[in-house]
Amino acid sequence: MASVNREKLLQRLQNAIVGAEKGEFLTNAFSFRDGYVHTFKDFIALSIYLGDEFKFLTGSIRATEFFALLSKYTSDTIDITTSESGLEISSGRSHAVFTFLEDSVLKQVDNMALSTLVWNPIPVEFREALSYCLLGAREYNLEGVRVRGDVVLSVDSKRANRFVMSSNGGDFLLEERVLSELLKFQDFVEYSVSPQRVFIRLNGGTIVSGRRKVDSEYPTDKILRMIETLAPDKADPHGVLPEGFRAMMSRASILSGDLSGLSVVKLTFTKECIQASSQRSTGKYDEKLGWEKEPEGLEEPITVCLESSSAFYALEKSSTFAIKSVNGLKRFVFIGENCSCYLAAYMERTGE
Repeated sequence: MASVNREKLLQRLQNAIVGAEKGEFLTNAFSFRDGYVHTFKDFIALSIYLGDEFKFLTGSIRATEFFALLSKYTSDTIDITTSESGLEISSGRSHAVFTFLEDSVLKQVDNMALSTLVWNPIPVEFREALSYCLLGAREYNLEGVRVRGDVVLSVDSKRANRFVMSSNGGDFLLEERVLSELLKFQDFVEYSVSPQRVFIRLNGGTIVSGRRKVDSEYPTDKILRMIETLAPDKADPHGVLPEGFRAMMSRASILSGDLSGLSVVKLTFTKECIQASSQRSTGKYDEKLGWEKEPEGLEEPITVCLESSSAFYALEKSSTFAIKSVNGLKRFVFIGENCSCYLAAYMERTGE
């Protein structure tokens, strides 16, 4: 029997439970071995180092129930005994036994062959780049975030993102639900890639991994070429959006018009101001916002229609913009220090 710090164990398991299934699955399990707790579900897995004082913990037990019980206790310490059949937990006058499960989690962990992985220093912008390119477009046929070397890409029917890191970040494609789980963690230190998974080692030794998405048909080169043609130059209208632009867009979007199923706001850029207009059957809206600093290259008024949710997404990243015209079609580009978000700028319908 060992007396352990309940809060410390609970804190470490708080991260581990992210990788456990819920319900009656065999992967609804904490698997303890050599001071680590392992969890595994189809698209995310975790190996968290608990500490030398927890090396006595062995075997696999039901995760959600064990975590819930530890959360209900109020004492600073609890007693844990490892028996042949399970883990026995005692706190004051209470006593519980968690029966050992078939250890399917450790079988999956062993299949990952963690000891054979080759680890690489992670780019300092790695987590920022993945977060920047997370679009929330899970139903799109090119859904996911593509990493190739120092470039991170994502696209959907309304926008394209590119983030350029300072060093190599690997070569893989991750689906968005995997990426959303990985981004719950901080302090990325190293990465490794196997044919099936992407592994990230965190400060402190925790290893979190996500299932790779098949990328053989992902048109990486085509997307990169498209982005190159859309890259703005000094002659294109460009500047910094006024501080009140987001609030103006938010107001205008309440009465946003419908364009082929998209909620759009009409924007007209002049040397004097930005005018936001929207209209639907229930009403219309119009507002003008002056520039804090006059944009460059804006010789004539330019009108574009932006899809509301994509514009709000991009505004979270940057307020520096450019308007690019290619073959008569416009793109509204939000530009960061080492990243760009290219929004489709839809043409206004006439006669409506």
